Amino acid sequence: MKSRGFALILVIWVLVLLSAIGAGFSTLVGVETRSASWAGEKVGFHSAALAAVHRAILDLREVDSQSGWKVNGVPNDWHWQGFEVQLTIRYEAGKVDLNYAPRPILSGLFRQLFPDADANALSGALLDWRDRDDKVSEQGAEEAAYEAAGYARSPANAPLSSISELSQVLGFDSQMVEVLRPHVTVFARSAKLDASTASATVLRAIPDADPVQVSAFVAHRTEAYANDETPDFGILGVSRQWIETDRQSGVLNLEALVTKDGRAHRERTVLRLQSPIGHYQVLAWETLMDVGTQP
Repeated sequence: MKSRGFALILVIWVLVLLSAIGAGFSTLVGVETRSASWAGEKVGFHSAALAAVHRAILDLREVDSQSGWKVNGVPNDWHWQGFEVQLTIRYEAGKVDLNYAPRPILSGLFRQLFPDADANALSGALLDWRDRDDKVSEQGAEEAAYEAAGYARSPANAPLSSISELSQVLGFDSQMVEVLRPHVTVFARSAKLDASTASATVLRAIPDADPVQVSAFVAHRTEAYANDETPDFGILGVSRQWIETDRQSGVLNLEALVTKDGRAHRERTVLRLQSPIGHYQVLAWETLMDVGTQP
């Protein structure tokens, strides 16, 4: 009798253990299934964004394209395999190039975004970081200043390879870099600003730019593009030495907003068109918003 009782207890414990293992396995399978589904969803959204970028490249290489996909900052609506895509195309020169912009534009941008900081000192430090010599510019900073401030390294004396590198320049930190990121670039290779797609913040960085005129110009530009017209850049009221108005090629910034079933995903691609037959070079790619609930 005792042996039978022991055997019964043993069987019960084995059944309990098997049940626990089964429950754990079921949970694991569920987690793996959800993970696979989530990964597949992300691939779908990314593929839609990538397809839109390639669609734009094919369209922009056609000089007489009638599709309406233009480099003007106006969202282009597109459908791809059940996804809704809004692709916005701008010239990267619509941002301030950290390696090419002159001091007045740099100071104008820093003054707007960091009113409590010394904008001239920030621009001076950046100029000394990117130039090739060890000569201290006006309100600049070379090796001695970095040593005095306790920095582990001295100025690179070379162009910045990325926006993030700006956090190593005396006076800047990572938080300031994130504030600047939407307005600056290292890819445009232009001292001038492309006024056809530049934001109001960037346009206000131009010396003597009137904020009222800038706002009026941006509103006018939006209306002009909506009517397929060329904006009147004279409304901006700034010297042509600071801006470009007829850029036809170069580095493009393509931002894709992909939506489906209440979900949204946003990506940005920066590329250089290298020939009229569609050759291009991807300079940067980033996810601005991972797949999530559509706002």
